[in-house]
Amino acid sequence: MNISQWDIIVRVRNNPQDKDGYPAVIITGDEFCADSGKLQINVLYGSTRQPAIQPRAYHVTLNGADGLEHPTLFSCGHLYSVHR
Repeated sequence: MNISQWDIIVRVRNNPQDKDGYPAVIITGDEFCADSGKLQINVLYGSTRQPAIQPRAYHVTLNGADGLEHPTLFSCGHLYSVHR
């Protein structure tokens, strides 16, 4: 799987028990992503943005212009490492 920094992966599981996946933005640099021997990458998880939720200073909202079906809220306050 070829991946690059800032790609959006639509279905990433935070926990193996999760039934569905979450959208995630890859934040690991391209040189690291290109090395297939590196088994973990860093991502920001997103969730569908509910209209009543006001984004905080550390949130970013991505939408259809970014390739997502719905407005999606990404928290830049916490990074996750996931298996590539």
